[in-house]
Amino acid sequence: MNWMAAIKWSGTALVLAGIGLTSANVWFPINLWLGFLSCVLWGYAAIKMRENALLLIEIVAGLMYLAGIFNAYLGT
Repeated sequence: MNWMAAIKWSGTALVLAGIGLTSANVWFPINLWLGFLSCVLWGYAAIKMRENALLLIEIVAGLMYLAGIFNAYLGT
């Protein structure tokens, strides 16, 4: 397995773990951190693959995860 495949599979595993935690309504805000980290990995992969559509999705999703993380720690 090459390094790009490892990055993409790691990102996929993290996002699926985050989705699983969210659906079970447990370990908040770890689910948000897992989702954010998956966006970082997939965003890096998108840059290296020159996939602008994927990069846009990861940037938007990452910002949404960051908003949730800030909300979890700072409260509103």
